[in-house]
Amino acid sequence: PGLWLTFITLFGTALAAASSSVLNNVVDRRIDAVMARTAGRPLPSGAVSAVGAAVYGVLLGAASFVLMALYVNILAASLALFTVFFYVGIYTIWLKRTTPMCTSIGGIAGALPPVIGWAAVANNVALAPLLLFGILYLWQPPHFWALAIVRKEEYREAGIPMLPVVKGDRVTKRQMLLY
Repeated sequence: PGLWLTFITLFGTALAAASSSVLNNVVDRRIDAVMARTAGRPLPSGAVSAVGAAVYGVLLGAASFVLMALYVNILAASLALFTVFFYVGIYTIWLKRTTPMCTSIGGIAGALPPVIGWAAVANNVALAPLLLFGILYLWQPPHFWALAIVRKEEYREAGIPMLPVVKGDRVTKRQMLLY
């Protein structure tokens, strides 16, 4: 791909990731305040208002979509927007609070960037980006479960049903090896 398409795709994908992160922080601000690892973030520390952050997060997501729709293609723009929706709506708001499978299912959003990149160039989805998606998807749960084992008590205190909290370290480590 040309330099311009590469830049716009990377920038648009970065805007979508930033949107997801900001909106995740808005939704999780009370949980983050309980956990030592996240208590210093701008929202739980009071450095940034929840309303201001929410507006900023939505604007980042909208900018990602508009930029990519105008200068890349609608498929790549829609996939980037889907990652924001999936990460915030499905993972953060729903799964993270209800099931230890949150990390497994939530990994879908984090594994989509290669698919977005492929769609930007080819304006379709094919086997090659799906294989890259699979590699990233399978890497994410063990990565986050390792963190969750170390921070298990913080997750327990925050009421997040991470796998090590619900099933213990042994089951979590077995799942990590399976992945």
